[in-house]
Amino acid sequence: LAKEFLRFLYREDILKINAEKTQAAMAVKSGADFAKEYMTPSNYENLKMLDEDLLPVFVNFTLTEKTEIKILSEIFGSINSLVNGEMKVEDWVQRLEKANAILREAAVK
Repeated sequence: LAKEFLRFLYREDILKINAEKTQAAMAVKSGADFAKEYMTPSNYENLKMLDEDLLPVFVNFTLTEKTEIKILSEIFGSINSLVNGEMKVEDWVQRLEKANAILREAAVK
């Protein structure tokens, strides 16, 4: 019964209904394509990266001394500018590398 329910949840028509009602995509291969007509262009492009070039990153976290860096802002505050073309990939990478250097220097040893 559980397998039947999962087959139901991931049928193409159900994926499209879910996209229409939530303006979001299910986490399935090409999920963004099912939801494209219901999503903003920037959300669609963000999700398409998951289908194509994005790979998982595994990180070991460490403590740092207090810095001016707010890592969530550094990473996600500019991501829409990257996706919509206002910022070049090289500029975004350079920004993250600069923040990373500051955090590495401030790492508690």
